Amino acid sequence: MVQDSTGRDELATCRADSTNSNSTPSDTSTTAPTLHDTDESTQSVTMVVAAHNEEDVIEEKLENTRAIEYNGEFECIVVSDSTDRTDALVERHAGPSTRLLTIDERRGKSHALNRAVKEATGDVFVFSDANTMYESDAVSELVAPLADESVGCTTGSLQLVDEDGSTTESAYWRYELTIRKLESQLGTTVSVNGGMLALRSEDYQQIPEQAFADDLIVALQQAAAGRRIVFAEDARGTEQTTGDLWNEYDRRVRIGAGNYQVLTWFHELLDPRNGVVALEFASHKALRWCMPAVLLAVLVANVTIVLLAPSASTTALLGAQLACYGLAGVGMANERARSASALISLPAYFLSMNLAFAVGFRKFLSGPSIDDWKSTRGVEK
Repeated sequence: MVQDSTGRDELATCRADSTNSNSTPSDTSTTAPTLHDTDESTQSVTMVVAAHNEEDVIEEKLENTRAIEYNGEFECIVVSDSTDRTDALVERHAGPSTRLLTIDERRGKSHALNRAVKEATGDVFVFSDANTMYESDAVSELVAPLADESVGCTTGSLQLVDEDGSTTESAYWRYELTIRKLESQLGTTVSVNGGMLALRSEDYQQIPEQAFADDLIVALQQAAAGRRIVFAEDARGTEQTTGDLWNEYDRRVRIGAGNYQVLTWFHELLDPRNGVVALEFASHKALRWCMPAVLLAVLVANVTIVLLAPSASTTALLGAQLACYGLAGVGMANERARSASALISLPAYFLSMNLAFAVGFRKFLSGPSIDDWKSTRGVEK
């Protein structure tokens, strides 16, 4: 686990350089005040879009960015290490508020973001993805809660769409957004989406270049500094996803690796003295990331009990568990079956996600590579 100790050292350095590095996470159970009457015009904004081979969507993204309505100064920086036509397309749209920052050497998304913020002039950084399209007022909604000094960063509400533009809201994603909303009502959430993420420029901390999950690290850096993470429900946008189980698998593996990185680097947030943050980080994140091991342990325990001390109830429980895995297997192997019934698609999604987390754990142990930054077509899970 060489990459783990290196990442912790770099993360510690980043925190030491931050003006908030000596802060202690606090209980953030106080509901945030309404801040939409704040004069946002005093806050200039730089949107940073990290792009790697995004020629299919980058022009749509830039057109979407030009349609954003914001009262203050606004600029967009596209930071790119692309080898396709992305850079040429960005240059075609370049102007006073849109510019291209090219990186000759491919060193990953975290490196790209760290480079871009050095060029940014905004009071607030908004991080977005090339396939994330904002509603016209989304930036205003993201920026408004930052008027409260206790807020470290904000994240928005995304609707998923297929490549043809059809809505593909899954039961899981609706559940995830509901959790973020309820957590934020308690004072803070611990989950964000890298396609809609905003924080003050003065609060930005360098992201370790070994990081898999740059967006979650940006948010948890703020949580570790004692600031709140706010889910801005009215900051809305859409994000294109393939909607296909296996097309999303590699991305989930990368996310899984990032999850275990984050758990290692920010384990102190699990300290009960951190109040709501500790409760949310444990229940919303850490327990979910432990599910592959839990599922395996439960299966082994059920089989052992049935073999050593069989009874009608234990046999029935094992049968139900195996039936769920059977339905999941059918769904994972057959797209038509997944589309036919939620009784098949939900187990298939659940099992494939946990398999990806298990593979991600192995990837975490072996360390990151620059090839992990690829064109994204999905959201953080």
